Amino acid sequence: MTEKELQFLTVNTKTLWEQGSLDGLEVTGEGLGLKKVFTHRFAGVYAGVPNPASFDVDGCGLIYSIEEVSGRVSVFDPKTGSCRRLSPLPITALQGLAAGRANLYLTDGSRLYALAKINYQTRWEAPVSGAASLAAGEGETLYLLDLPEGRVYKAGPDASVSVIIKKDPGSVLAICWGLDGFLYLLKETAVLRFASDGTLLETVDFSPPLDLVPRCLAVDRDGVLYIGGQDEDGFSYRLDRSGNWERLGYQGAVYQLCVNKRGDLFLLTRERKSGEKRIVLLERVANHLGEGTYVSSAFDSKIDGCRWHRFVLDAEIPDNTQLLVSYGTGESPSEAGAAFGEELANPPDALITVTGGRYIRFKFRFYTKDVYRTPRIRSLKVYFPRVSYLRYLPAVYQEDRQGRDFLERFLAIGETFFSELEGKIRDISAYLDPAAVPEGFLQWLASWLAVSRYNNWPAPKIRALLQRAPELYRKRGTREGIEAMITLFLSRVSENGLDVDETGARPVIVESFQVQAGAPEASAVWADLFGTDPYRFCVLLRPEQVSALQDLNAVKRIVESEKPAYTSAGVKVLQPWFYLDWHTYLGVNTCLSRQGFVLGRSVLSRDTALDEAEDGGEISVRSRAGVDTVLT
Repeated sequence: MTEKELQFLTVNTKTLWEQGSLDGLEVTGEGLGLKKVFTHRFAGVYAGVPNPASFDVDGCGLIYSIEEVSGRVSVFDPKTGSCRRLSPLPITALQGLAAGRANLYLTDGSRLYALAKINYQTRWEAPVSGAASLAAGEGETLYLLDLPEGRVYKAGPDASVSVIIKKDPGSVLAICWGLDGFLYLLKETAVLRFASDGTLLETVDFSPPLDLVPRCLAVDRDGVLYIGGQDEDGFSYRLDRSGNWERLGYQGAVYQLCVNKRGDLFLLTRERKSGEKRIVLLERVANHLGEGTYVSSAFDSKIDGCRWHRFVLDAEIPDNTQLLVSYGTGESPSEAGAAFGEELANPPDALITVTGGRYIRFKFRFYTKDVYRTPRIRSLKVYFPRVSYLRYLPAVYQEDRQGRDFLERFLAIGETFFSELEGKIRDISAYLDPAAVPEGFLQWLASWLAVSRYNNWPAPKIRALLQRAPELYRKRGTREGIEAMITLFLSRVSENGLDVDETGARPVIVESFQVQAGAPEASAVWADLFGTDPYRFCVLLRPEQVSALQDLNAVKRIVESEKPAYTSAGVKVLQPWFYLDWHTYLGVNTCLSRQGFVLGRSVLSRDTALDEAEDGGEISVRSRAGVDTVLT
């Protein structure tokens, strides 16, 4: 069967898949599969946070909270499960807090305090009447909500405070800075979205479900709203940009909501039996939809009445999933999609048995009983026109229509096998190209060029070696050849081996005659470093060139394999230190610079100074008036 006899059309890219109709499906880099939807599931309670009245989660995942009874501020690390109470602060009756990137903000309802997170000393404070709810924005900007008056304050890094939003007293329920970069206010039947300067951008009106009485709000990076309810028997909900409500997996009153960059939700709730407040984690998880349908665009054979031959799927169908395939033909695109034939279950390939037509469409139905798995199609290839092995049999086998159809399907079993074999033979040239050969055949091609001793190299570097093999063989056994082989191994190489970045990969090779040409008074030092054998040379490598022991061993194998038989060689990894009478080479592994801090040797105030990464305003530690400290 030749290429002239058989043609094919294929779909194997995102652009081509998206020309069809997708329902409940999505196209990713892995192909066509069931659409992922994100939901939340109960993941536990942070029992290490002591009875919090208010809390916030910073960008590192630390949970800052105010204890309801004592008013102390605590820091809880979910990764380690450790909780640390801060030293008593000069602030009493705390009502709210927010965690910025560098500051922790606290308010007692009348004043706002900014504390350095590095040492929890006060950076600045400012008066803010009635503000109890805080929301940390970008760039150490803070927003405060005065609930009784409906006013929103904006505090800048320089301690300036101004009113940017005024609403009807008592109409605003909560304030939130969304991870999408906008400020949000929650009302009973609407959410208001503002720019950072207080400009109203959008009003999202909603009718809450019957079991939701809105109290608090959180917004993730996709602009999805999470609204907590105040009813003990009610639920909290997720409201997406399309206006769809989804009940979260927690029942009970929620006093505060937070969301992190991953989309996990933190709920401040109250234990019904003990009455103590606690933080509940709802973890964001990705699930696949249970089913989906795909209808392809019409394939055009450009042959009127074409009898389509067969289709081949490159598909992955895990356990507890199913893929049903059907197709329809016609003389026009609309006719081809008017009716689809009998469905085939999980077919890797099949003979097309419907009557002829210039156009053909395919319909795929995806099913899964495991929400974490999906059938996936990477490519679809359809062959035409009908070319069967039946044509090689005597005409008597084609006279009866029923018998002919049976024989065509029967012979298609062998045809599938031989077609794949013919395709491999047709593409044999790809197996001889180092940049295109499949990785499984790379060692086979390397054996042809007698470079199989380097089979432990990464595949891209083997490809580059095969491409340069003729040139390298001409230099084998020479200093230039050894240097080129080591440089190639230590270089950064593209996946196909065509692009080789040799920056910083070239070794230093020292031969005996170079050492003997040095100063006579240094001959003893040279002998200690390189020996006295006139047929010995040394390969010097910088420490950044060989980050692992296996790389060093690979270089030693290269030297042993490529050096002349009558010579001996050593490989030395230089260390980044300055040591007289040892392997210290200026400009290679050593440079002259200012003296650094060495405990027991350095002199404070002369060549060394103690400093820190951030100005924390630490009294009696390092404070410079007018530089990092302001006297008030």
